[in-house]
Amino acid sequence: MNDAQNETRLAARKLLSTYADMEEMVRLGAYKAGSSEEVDRAVALAPQIETLINQGKHDQGNADADFAALAAIVFGEALAAEPLGVAA
Repeated sequence: MNDAQNETRLAARKLLSTYADMEEMVRLGAYKAGSSEEVDRAVALAPQIETLINQGKHDQGNADADFAALAAIVFGEALAAEPLGVAA
């Protein structure tokens, strides 16, 4: 794993952690959208991250392509277009 992939991994973990911390409040309707930009972002992106990282028993992945897809979700298309071996 290179530095850019590790940065992507850590950013995704932070988003998933934020979502997990607030998931019940969101589900119960106790969280008001717009109250926290960080939580709003986690709520919007966590399902996409979960979909990407769920892998079936017979699925074969491509680490570089998967990290690029994860970076596209986490950082947006502009940063994901950079080669993964290039640290920002």
